[in-house]
Amino acid sequence: MLTTAHCLQHCDKIKDCANVTAEQASKLERKTRAEQSKCEEWFAAWTGRVTASQLHAVCHTAIESPSKTTVSRVCYPQKNCASTKPDQ
Repeated sequence: MLTTAHCLQHCDKIKDCANVTAEQASKLERKTRAEQSKCEEWFAAWTGRVTASQLHAVCHTAIESPSKTTVSRVCYPQKNCASTKPDQ
């Protein structure tokens, strides 16, 4: 079982992996501007990131037994993205 201390140590080790330069962010924004919800590159960049809309759920889930829904939304955003267009 992953303890809180081990989880925090792991996060400390990988925190720099999530850094994005202004140039990288700008490039991704330009590439995905039209339809982010259909862009694989957008979801690849978004995977594993806690967005503003997820922050409350992430901060209020138990680290010892986190909400499966919250973990899924952070780790697999494409599976949890509702289409804004009806199926035709």
